[in-house]
Amino acid sequence: ARACAVEQRGLVLASTYTYMATLRGAACSSPCLVAALGLAPLPDLSIACATAPVRCAWVRDHGGRLTAQLSPPGVGDGPLLPLGHQEGLGCPILADAALDPLPPREVRLGAVAVAIDADERVLLTRRPQSMRSFPGAWVMPGGSVDVSDATVAAAALRELHEETGLAVAEDGGGSGGGEAAAACLWESCFPVSRERWREARAAGGRVSHFLVAYVPVRVGEPPPLVLQPEECDCAVWVPLAEAAGLVRDADGSPAGYERARVMGGGGGPAVPLASLRGVYPNEV
Repeated sequence: ARACAVEQRGLVLASTYTYMATLRGAACSSPCLVAALGLAPLPDLSIACATAPVRCAWVRDHGGRLTAQLSPPGVGDGPLLPLGHQEGLGCPILADAALDPLPPREVRLGAVAVAIDADERVLLTRRPQSMRSFPGAWVMPGGSVDVSDATVAAAALRELHEETGLAVAEDGGGSGGGEAAAACLWESCFPVSRERWREARAAGGRVSHFLVAYVPVRVGEPPPLVLQPEECDCAVWVPLAEAAGLVRDADGSPAGYERARVMGGGGGPAVPLASLRGVYPNEV
């Protein structure tokens, strides 16, 4: 971030702020992770965003918190993972460059469970309109990584269980039957436009900046869900073959999807396709 003393020789960024994502071999001091690492994301038409490969090593800081240590492909340790970032409106957090002397926000670490059932469907849940960030958004179950989480996979599975009641073992719950692990990363900012971000920061409002790890997990034949109403008010199982088409706003999808079975009653009316299509926030 802007307050960090950036070293050009592969050292971890030194900062007076607490970060849950640290950088090695940073190219500049941008508050945007992608920009700070000097990455050049390429458009990925299959998911309507831009991605770039980045090395990610999971380490513990002095306070015992799990931290993602990111570096360009030619620097540092850890496996190469795709790092995604929004296109179109650009990175909202770049608006911070014009808001001195406001300090940069910390980059928090989040984990998301990509729950896939025996019919090759992925679970999407809807955030209530009362939530402070991404209200009404269709997402995969997930949240912040806690100090008690041993790994990002453990955090993703904990969030999956808390929000939906689905219980999956980390060992053997991975997409290939092995240990669950992060498959890709996403730099998430809310509000999602620079104008709204600038307005929120200037007014002392809520903004969030997360590095989110996506963890594919197999859930077999899922039982009825137990939704946590504060976190999700609706859920659907969407075939993997159709999920990318929803993001691209492509034709050929059904008119809607049946709601997922929930404990103690029916799922309710079908979810219309219009509420799922496109990139957040869509017209609906």
